[in-house]
Amino acid sequence: MARTLLLAACLWLALPAAASPAASPTETIHTTVDQVIAILKRPDLDRAERRRRVVAVVRPQFDFTAMARATLALYWRRATPAQRRAFVERLTRLLEATYIGRIDEYHDE
Repeated sequence: MARTLLLAACLWLALPAAASPAASPTETIHTTVDQVIAILKRPDLDRAERRRRVVAVVRPQFDFTAMARATLALYWRRATPAQRRAFVERLTRLLEATYIGRIDEYHDE
């Protein structure tokens, strides 16, 4: 169940991301999910280190600027570059916090 939830979250978040020409979107998602599961299965890592490593694997797979631009729509053009950067950072942290909390519930399922 948790693996399905993790895969669904990765699929949903990966939609706006640009896929590498060397790998299909499906291959990219499977590789990322496998890397995340390998991290989650490591009993030697504490919660903070697991989170840090998961974020390091997952963050490059998403175009947070494109997601922020789509979220703000017309307001994106009105925002200053500093406001845009601040919004991208806050949106990134919100999405990471939301999904990393779900990932913490993973128990080798």
